[in-house]
Amino acid sequence: MCRSLSAVPSGPALVLLDVIRRMPSSPDVVALGDAVPRFDLHIPLLSLPLAFNTSIKSIPANVPYLSASPKVAQVWADRIKSAGGDDDKKTFRVGLAWAGRATHLEDKQRSLRLEQFAPLAAAPNVVFYSLQKWDAQREAANPPAGMKLIDPTDKLFDFADSAALIANLDLVIAVDTAIAHLAGAMGKAAWTMLPFAPDFRWMLDRADSPWYPTMRLYRQPSHGDWNSVIRQIAEDLRTLPASGDVP
Repeated sequence: MCRSLSAVPSGPALVLLDVIRRMPSSPDVVALGDAVPRFDLHIPLLSLPLAFNTSIKSIPANVPYLSASPKVAQVWADRIKSAGGDDDKKTFRVGLAWAGRATHLEDKQRSLRLEQFAPLAAAPNVVFYSLQKWDAQREAANPPAGMKLIDPTDKLFDFADSAALIANLDLVIAVDTAIAHLAGAMGKAAWTMLPFAPDFRWMLDRADSPWYPTMRLYRQPSHGDWNSVIRQIAEDLRTLPASGDVP
C-alpha cells in the first residue's frame, strides 16, 4: 500500500497545518523537523503537475478543498455580530487584503497602501473587514474617509483563524497574496488584483482562473496602473445585487 506524505516547512508556515489537515482525504502532514513516518514515495509539490500530466482542462479545481473549522467559524460569527458591522441584513461583508510580505522579491509589484482603496468607500451597504497582516496591518487604524472598516486582525493568529473569518464573509478582495489563494481554495467569492506582469499561474488575457472557479481577476491594463483596477472594483461593488449573491 502506497502512503502519501505532505511536508509543511517549519516556522511561520506551521500556521497552515490546521487548515491542510482539514482537507478531504488529507495525507499525513508533518512539519519539517518532526519525525517522518514510513513512506513509499517522495516528490516535490511543484513537480506533481508534471507527474500527473496536468493541463488547463485537468487542473483539480473542485472547490472547496480547504475549509474552516465550524467551531472556530462560529467564534468569528459571534465576533462579527458583537462588532456591530452588519446590522442591516442587506450589508455585504467584504474582506480586504491590500499588501503582501515586504520581503517578497516581487512585493513592489503587488502591494498597495490602504489609502489607494478610497474609491471603494462609496459602495453602498458594504462593511469591510481587514484581513491584512504584516507591516501594512497598521494602516487599518486610518481607513479612507467614508470607509467602514473593521479590523479584527489582532485575533488572526494563523490561517485557521483567517479561514474562519473568510467563511463569514460574502466576498474577499485581495492582491496576489496567500489570502487570495485561501479564499479561492475555500470556494469563496474572491476578486484578485493582479499586476501587469503577473505570476505564471494567473496566465494572461483572462478574467477567470482555472485554479479557482469562484474567483474573478482584475488585471492592470498597463504597468503600475492600479487606479484603473480599483475604479473597476469600486464600480462592480456599487452594482452588487441586493440578494447578497456575488456574480
